Amino acid sequence: MRFRRTGLWAHHDFLNLWAGQTVSVFGTLVGMLALQFTAVLWLDAGAIELAILFLCGIVPPFVAGPFAGVWVDRVARRPLLIGADIGRAALLATVPIAAVFDVLVIEQLYAVLVVTSTLSLLFTIGYEAYLPSVVGPKHLVEGNAKMSASFSLAEIGSFGIAGWMVQLLTAPGAIVLDAVSFVWSAKFLARVKADETRAPTEAHAPPPNIWREVSEGIRTVAGNGVLRALLIANMFTEAGSKMISVLYLLYLVDVLGFSAGVLGMIFAVGGATSLAGAWVAARPDVYRRLGPAMVVAALMRAAGTLFMPLTPGVSTLGASSLVANQLVTDPS
Repeated sequence: MRFRRTGLWAHHDFLNLWAGQTVSVFGTLVGMLALQFTAVLWLDAGAIELAILFLCGIVPPFVAGPFAGVWVDRVARRPLLIGADIGRAALLATVPIAAVFDVLVIEQLYAVLVVTSTLSLLFTIGYEAYLPSVVGPKHLVEGNAKMSASFSLAEIGSFGIAGWMVQLLTAPGAIVLDAVSFVWSAKFLARVKADETRAPTEAHAPPPNIWREVSEGIRTVAGNGVLRALLIANMFTEAGSKMISVLYLLYLVDVLGFSAGVLGMIFAVGGATSLAGAWVAARPDVYRRLGPAMVVAALMRAAGTLFMPLTPGVSTLGASSLVANQLVTDPS
């Protein structure tokens, strides 16, 4: 008996867009971890170098974010997606090439991460804007659900695979496969033939005043007690999380001696528990007690962080401590 595909499973353009997005997300997550391992294992980077590397990955998208959305609205999305993939593949390929000729330096990793993180931002905005043109309003919810599921699954698989890739191929060698993944993503996207739909005045609309919109947003947040409290809490939470992230990999590899393969499997546990956290957050009873739920989540993250310094070293107990950290902190 032959299985008959229906809905988006029979939609050729969506399947190619979905495959391209999934491979691209997988490559982004693998590349992020592989670059960090390259800095620690290949270049013997210290805490300061890792902090700069981390900032290179988060500051450019933060700065470019308000402008990127406006620009994406005025360009063709499919060429943008393909160009972002090819650009990331080319930039990442420079890392193993430099390593082969023994000329790789930490400054090159900084430059690569600055540009690739910006291209990843453009890719994300671009495919979200392109999806309605591909599937239409009728299948938009289903399409978004499939896209979100692929991101969660990529998060689970990428960290585990990235760790073993680094251990078996060296960190620069893992980046070679990462670059290839972006080429495959571009190949899938090139097969999408859907025309882009735009509002009649969109192509000729004057550029919006970005600074006015940003100012209005700041005034709105500052004048709303709930939004103001959420912003302050999130700033402290994210600042603490980023400071820990800078030292986390360095501590686990250089001080405790964990291998890349084992760490990748441990990090993958966090991706799996994030799915569970998302499922719990979607329950109606959580929305009725949203404030207390956020307080519990913040306390869980704080408690889970304590497992890091208590990790005794490379042992069953040490690995269990790190798994416990992932189980408690990632869903929150």
